[in-house]
Amino acid sequence: MSVFVEHSCLVETKTKYTSPMTKKIFLATGLMLCLLGLWFGQWKISPTHADAWGYYAYLPSAFIFHDLSTLDSMAAVRTQVHPGSMGFGQNPLGIMEVNQTATGRYCIKYTMGVAILQAPFFAVGHLVAKMLDFPEHGLSLPYLFALLCSAIFWPLLGLWFLRKTLLKYFSPATVWLVLAGLLFGTNLLYFSTVNLMSHAYLFGLWCLLIWATDAWYADEKSRSGLLSVAIGALAGLIALIRPVEIICVAVPLFWGVHRWSDLVLRGRLFWQHGRAILLAIAAFGLVWMPQMMYWKWVSGEWLHDSYPNEHFTFLEPHLLAGIFGFKNGWLVFTPIMFLALAGLFVLRRYAPKAALPLAIILPVYLWIIYSWWCWTWVNGFGSRPMVEIYPLLAFPLAALLERSGRGKLLFLAKMGVVGFFIWLNTLQTWQMCNGLIWSQDMNLYGWLTSIGQTKFSKRMQVALETNLMPPPKGLQPESTVYFENFETSVDSNFSSTVAFSGRYSYLLTPEYSPGLDKTAQQLGLKPGDWLRASVHVFVPGEFLTCAPGETSGLVINMLGKTNVWEKIQLQNKMGNPDGVFFCGETGFWDEAAFFIQVPDDFPANGAIKLYAWHPFNSPKKVFLDDLKLERWR
Repeated sequence: MSVFVEHSCLVETKTKYTSPMTKKIFLATGLMLCLLGLWFGQWKISPTHADAWGYYAYLPSAFIFHDLSTLDSMAAVRTQVHPGSMGFGQNPLGIMEVNQTATGRYCIKYTMGVAILQAPFFAVGHLVAKMLDFPEHGLSLPYLFALLCSAIFWPLLGLWFLRKTLLKYFSPATVWLVLAGLLFGTNLLYFSTVNLMSHAYLFGLWCLLIWATDAWYADEKSRSGLLSVAIGALAGLIALIRPVEIICVAVPLFWGVHRWSDLVLRGRLFWQHGRAILLAIAAFGLVWMPQMMYWKWVSGEWLHDSYPNEHFTFLEPHLLAGIFGFKNGWLVFTPIMFLALAGLFVLRRYAPKAALPLAIILPVYLWIIYSWWCWTWVNGFGSRPMVEIYPLLAFPLAALLERSGRGKLLFLAKMGVVGFFIWLNTLQTWQMCNGLIWSQDMNLYGWLTSIGQTKFSKRMQVALETNLMPPPKGLQPESTVYFENFETSVDSNFSSTVAFSGRYSYLLTPEYSPGLDKTAQQLGLKPGDWLRASVHVFVPGEFLTCAPGETSGLVINMLGKTNVWEKIQLQNKMGNPDGVFFCGETGFWDEAAFFIQVPDDFPANGAIKLYAWHPFNSPKKVFLDDLKLERWR
């Protein structure tokens, strides 16, 4: 395999990077991504709500319904296709992806850059819908599949040109590993095949911008023509899609600058090619004109803030949590980028032209995105805005792989490392699609229990809810330190309607159930003891919801030198959970339980409380039986 790859890469180099094998690999990759998108199964859902809908809504509203200022028709179609996504916006439409302006018109929150890139695919989808008699409303299957193809096409096009740039600095074998790692070993895969937001499109645009910039500086003849326009248009489109990414202009400004004295030479170069610079600036501005005209039409302002009440906190960025944390943390869910960061130390040896742009963009960009009020970047897998700058990080990633040496065995070892990250990322993408993980609400032990899993379990469920370390293997119940069977009281909530054991259960209508409230000394507990809290639960009715205001819990509270408070949900422990969004089943008894360890510094007079909690005034009925606390050793 390694011999074949290295041989084909050498042939490719001699043919100016466009060998037939390369074309076949890219075509096969595009087909594979389409199949993965179909397998993951979210392509029919993603464009019907949330950010992906907001980016796309321009096209059907403008070209099918002709109501871009009211969005009435798209709102009606969305209600029909995905009714559960409606009713959350603070406007009569009930759509949180739009805002009503002072003119009374509706302004789509997101800019139209992604819609521009989707437009050719939308046109094909519309034609297919017309020919095959599908509903021509923008969200039937031909349109949705066309959007999936668009989210695959643009990053693949970007990778094609990124490959051309990388081959100027690195060996072909290294370049193929990097391309495979970027596409299949990062969350780019998720945003190309699952959640069709802006990030895959931006990835492609950044790749194209880097290629155009490198080509502009390499060929003096090209500096006054098409490449200048391309650089300006690409930078403008990137900034249009996400205005904070105007930082991308650092690529053409500082590409190839190695020292302070080079800045003077760069200024002279721009002065000498003033016409080319003016062309780039004009192209940048021209890309923005449709958006500014749209803003003027719907709001009366040429520049309109479509994100009201959302803000940055630049003085309090969440850098450590955003990069290393478990709630969509960048490196937790895209660990292959550890290699890219390590490659920064050897980047100047292989691709010095990319060093300064990356040194400027990476820290500033990290500061910006983790200063956003929603720094966990929900509704995605991992830290989604980092996808855009993977084309720049491809250079240090390639530098590290190149620095590690050549030869068949080393190449196989590098294939193994990159292959591991591809396996992990593909598995976690599948887990996201099937509800085994939800990266925006992840924690350490939830993440650890999910590695390699293909079926959800109550153990994973409890770990995600509590972030408690699971007990060591081999523990056995030693004694029951508390047991309430709800058989010996005249409390009006004791019910004979249903019971797990004995005659009575407890109808959990007050906010708190009867429970345990004793000291560790009274219970015979010591620091380090493992406790298992459990209760049997019965929920009548036909269905359950996961709404926080309707979810009861089993709570244990240890009041010592520090306050330990942990809770698990009750309703979603009923039945066999099939994912993080499992709400539970009704009509039978099941157990809700979790383990917790007594803290090492817990005092003998520290209080331990165990009880069930019910949302105040919740109309849902929950019956309890056999509330128990056991010591395990």
